[in-house]
Amino acid sequence: MILAHDKTLVRGDVLIDDKPGITGNMTPSWTHLVFDQSYNRTLTEAPRLQEWKDWEAALYPLLEMAAA
Repeated sequence: MILAHDKTLVRGDVLIDDKPGITGNMTPSWTHLVFDQSYNRTLTEAPRLQEWKDWEAALYPLLEMAAA
């Protein structure tokens, strides 16, 4: 877990976050995996994690795409 004010400065493959729009100083190097909340359901272009118990099914395909 990394806590950061500007998440675009953090390098990684996947960011799990409930915020619908991530902005910052850099172009993100990660794929945004949206943790489902009522206020972010209008964001449809990002993969979605409905419940924490399903994290593996949501995360592994994104990691496989990042490795390719």
